[in-house]
Amino acid sequence: MSGDLDPGAGPVLIAYDGSEHAQVAIEQAAKLLRPGVRAVVVTVWQPLRSIPYAQLTVVPKELADAMLGGARATAEEGAERARAAGFDAEALAVAGTSTWHRLIEVAAEKGSQAIVMGAHGHTGLARAAMGSVASAVAQHAQCPVLIGRAPGAGEQP
Repeated sequence: MSGDLDPGAGPVLIAYDGSEHAQVAIEQAAKLLRPGVRAVVVTVWQPLRSIPYAQLTVVPKELADAMLGGARATAEEGAERARAAGFDAEALAVAGTSTWHRLIEVAAEKGSQAIVMGAHGHTGLARAAMGSVASAVAQHAQCPVLIGRAPGAGEQP
């Protein structure tokens, strides 16, 4: 990936969950890409009905609205960080039962030139149990993927 993304093409999609890893990924991408690159900062939130074993058939509207509001606030926080780093960024909160799959869908919908995201650095059993959103996105994306890492991420104790 270079700083010479096509200015007339789609935006860079930045996956943002509020974590240190996502924050670092924005900073690292800003160093690699030209200032002013368009970006869509996406936060994927999971509706309660999608959580296994929750057995919820009806979710109170107030709770659903609060979850969406929290996701929107997180996306806007990420967009503010991206703007401070030099991106021309907008925020987007989307619902999805599979975070990696929803990120791939949004990237395709937006015609994204690249995806930027943080790696949580899980290793061993934690990675096997939780899976890796970053790995799945990197495997399935139709565009380049920049995976940022916070200092010390993935180090074994």
